[in-house]
Amino acid sequence: MQRIALVVLAVLLAGLPIGWTGPTVAAQDTSVRVAITSPPAGASLQGRVVIGGWAVDPTSPDGSGINPRDVQLWLGAPPGGYLLDYAQYGEPSPQATSFYGPRFAEAGFAQNWHTCSFPTGPQELWAIVSSLARPGERDFTKVDVSIAPCPPGTELFHADWRTLPPLVTEQSEQGEVDGAWMVRRLRPGAAGRGIEGLYANFLAEITAQRVGREDGYYFIDFRVLPGPGDTLTDSFYRFSVHPASGRFRIGISRPGPDPIEDLTTWTLSPAIRRGTEPNRLSVEADGPQIRLYANGELLTEITNSELPWGKIRFGAATGDDFTTEAQFRDFVITTLPPR
Repeated sequence: MQRIALVVLAVLLAGLPIGWTGPTVAAQDTSVRVAITSPPAGASLQGRVVIGGWAVDPTSPDGSGINPRDVQLWLGAPPGGYLLDYAQYGEPSPQATSFYGPRFAEAGFAQNWHTCSFPTGPQELWAIVSSLARPGERDFTKVDVSIAPCPPGTELFHADWRTLPPLVTEQSEQGEVDGAWMVRRLRPGAAGRGIEGLYANFLAEITAQRVGREDGYYFIDFRVLPGPGDTLTDSFYRFSVHPASGRFRIGISRPGPDPIEDLTTWTLSPAIRRGTEPNRLSVEADGPQIRLYANGELLTEITNSELPWGKIRFGAATGDDFTTEAQFRDFVITTLPPR
């Protein structure tokens, strides 16, 4: 993410114009173009919104010419802002079609965003794209919006495992079992399940339970920021619980192959139920303040401002044994409760 931010910053410092927002396109214009069509400039946002727009490289001999894996959405301009997410590219776009012709009919992008957990007030929403047809060519644009507050304790997500398809690979098996989500790791390592949405300040709660005799731990990853490549380039916090020993820890993962860095080391807590007993785990993220709970009791509170928001996922990882299994129930995410 830092590499991308520096590239965009260099363009900004070069004094180039910011994106394109005009109603027409000159026939001879061959520049890479990106436009945000939703939300409109000046909009007050509350709850679920769709960030939408389109992007083209008119010189592309085939297709839209845009890198579909590099349609970045930011809150605030790099390097002071933060990556919000990567948009889904390849959506129908009547606007791009009308400006550039039918070859660009699927040059649109879209991404769902639930604003309720995000800081309120004015925000700059940026879109940054790169060209496949001409590597190194980029464009960017922004709209000014305002985020309105939502009531404390507003439910943002409530898992219904029956609506999720099973996930089966050579390394793991996942699926709904008796009203719970089962994660079975078949080889040493970790397996997890992500859920929809982006979350900044929130309370997330889930009941986790180890199944069987194989050693392992379960975890909640939060404020997961996707990197430019595979999951090894993601950044995230991880709250881990090892029920066999009654210990927990929180760490941070930065892009690259380095292991997760401890923010607190493995710590024994009598609040954690041992063995195969279920544990109700909670993460409360409020700006840089992060609080972790087990069964309603505070485990620790730390301060770390590296990751302001992101996705949330949960899962299980092996310990001393080669395999492990856990089940998860009653996963709920809300805005922060009233103080």
